[in-house]
Amino acid sequence: GPFQVAPPGKTPELLAVAQTADGALYVGTQTQGVLMLQNQSLVPPPWAASLGDSNIGVVLGGAHGELWLGGRKGIHRVVGGELQHLGPKDGFPGERIQALAQDREGNLWVGGWRDGLIRVSNGKFRGFGRAAGLPHDTVLAVAEDPQGRLWVGTNEGLARLDPGGINPLDGINGQLSALKEIKDLTWDSQGDLWLSNRRGLFRLHGDKLLPV
Repeated sequence: GPFQVAPPGKTPELLAVAQTADGALYVGTQTQGVLMLQNQSLVPPPWAASLGDSNIGVVLGGAHGELWLGGRKGIHRVVGGELQHLGPKDGFPGERIQALAQDREGNLWVGGWRDGLIRVSNGKFRGFGRAAGLPHDTVLAVAEDPQGRLWVGTNEGLARLDPGGINPLDGINGQLSALKEIKDLTWDSQGDLWLSNRRGLFRLHGDKLLPV
């Protein structure tokens, strides 16, 4: 097969996977930080020793070839084989990272555990929380739609970042506001939004939330 199977007890728990522009494949793990696929095996990348974060739950291949990592100690950026860290000591207002997304303008959007939504743009940070309109300060999913609008899945429902600010979405009969722990967001070719949480998979068609 294409992968080598590690001996029992040696296989790390894989939490996330992403590919960078050069075709390299990276996975975030529960206890071993980040691994990369090399010669059909998962091995630590050269910069892994300086990561300092063994739990990496989110990985994202950036628009310019960079690799973004989200763990329990902030976010990490790998460019040209060099690792950069952004955490509280650097003024970054978040630690336990739950979601990463990059918009068409190159801004990085970060979802944090009780840290709300954080925008990283040209080295500057801006946070959005309940006071800005989010249903909850724990953000589990972030994604940009085909129109360039940002959608945010939280512990207590769904929101959309519109030009006028954050808009919590209720849906028909409060269906969306009742949807808890939204962990994944993606669009299909028909323009429908697909969402998942512990209750299962859902499709948002217009204002109608349809269970799958």
